Amino acid sequence: MAASNSEMKSPEMNILTLSDLRAKARSLLSGRSQDLNVLVVGEPGSCKSTLINSMNMALAEQWSELTSFGQGGASNNTLRLDKVPMFEDQSMKEKVENYEKKVYFWDCAGMENNLDEVYGEFIGLTLDGKVPDKTNVFDVLKDKDGLISIRALRERFATVNEENRFHRLLFLCTCDNPAPENLLKLVKQTTASPHNKGRNIPVFLVLSKMDKIKTNESTYKATKDMAFNTLNLQGNKQRTTELSLYHAEIEGKDEGCPLDAFNMFLPNEDIDRKLLILLCNLLHPAFDRTVTHGDKVEIKHVEPEKPPKKRNECKPS
Repeated sequence: MAASNSEMKSPEMNILTLSDLRAKARSLLSGRSQDLNVLVVGEPGSCKSTLINSMNMALAEQWSELTSFGQGGASNNTLRLDKVPMFEDQSMKEKVENYEKKVYFWDCAGMENNLDEVYGEFIGLTLDGKVPDKTNVFDVLKDKDGLISIRALRERFATVNEENRFHRLLFLCTCDNPAPENLLKLVKQTTASPHNKGRNIPVFLVLSKMDKIKTNESTYKATKDMAFNTLNLQGNKQRTTELSLYHAEIEGKDEGCPLDAFNMFLPNEDIDRKLLILLCNLLHPAFDRTVTHGDKVEIKHVEPEKPPKKRNECKPS
């Protein structure tokens, strides 16, 4: 029997309000049993720092510059690996109650679109908690002759800090630039591969600069397809999203987001909604159960079985 009009729900009734989303995020934050470390990775100019500031803004309802950011492009404002505490009381319009286990977004310097195993090894060592906060990425990866060796990198970062082990990796691509195929492959190999000693870290994909899609549709489609296929996230809407972020005006190119009298960003419901959904998905406890690190899994070497010795047989006389 078909439902009556009064029983049918409109699509709008299935859409959570911003208040609902903020309440959900606060509940997930207060219910955690351990700190959560999220590694933010992407090319220079992929809006990593901007995403971190925007994510805090979405829940805080007021702007705080937690990490320095610019206008994107080829410049690399972040040169280090920086541990950024999120949703702290002083940055919030209303503090998160019972927020004892903290969330940290780690702002990583933009990585080159390079398939060299040294970059992959650095990401892996970082995920395993061996690379300290405030490490200058390029100082440790390069010497006078070019990239350092994997052996030298492992020797430099041999000690695990349990507090710095990672639980999620957030990969950023921009909708108006080609996907960094080589860097995507390195991330895939480093987070979920039989060649990484059993490490498994859930990867979330963000396509930033969603407002640029209309003027770059072909680039956007190619970037999306490449990123989804490389990370094997086709159809996984919980771990993929497209969004715009709070950003400043670029004269003659972009009007930017509205500012208040103190040149602080004003809240934007559309931006906040997408970010809050992403935050709730990142915080989902189901992903914690799948996390393993490279040095936590014992790889046993099994010697192949030797064929049985042939017994001497008596020949018939």
